[in-house]
Amino acid sequence: IDHLVAMAGHYNGIIGMNDKPQQLKIDKKTCKPSIMRPEYRNLLSLRKIFPKNTKVLNIYGNLEDRTNSDGDVSNASDQSLKYLINGRAKSYRQLIDSR
Repeated sequence: IDHLVAMAGHYNGIIGMNDKPQQLKIDKKTCKPSIMRPEYRNLLSLRKIFPKNTKVLNIYGNLEDRTNSDGDVSNASDQSLKYLINGRAKSYRQLIDSR
């Protein structure tokens, strides 16, 4: 895989199911999420096999309504992808679609 474009990824929770707005936080230095839900912990094992030559673009939305979410997925849940591939991907970029 040379390029991966992720859109609205619910890697670490969905609002109304197992997440709430503003509940999950991302450490700015390590990118580690403050909460690792069981589904997210299952993804951690994939860190070892993620292709090192892959460039990643992570696209997510923000309704600008103080929930820091697209209505269903918190920005922190979307941003949790970076911790999963940190040190593996060739590059990582985030793009936020604000409305």
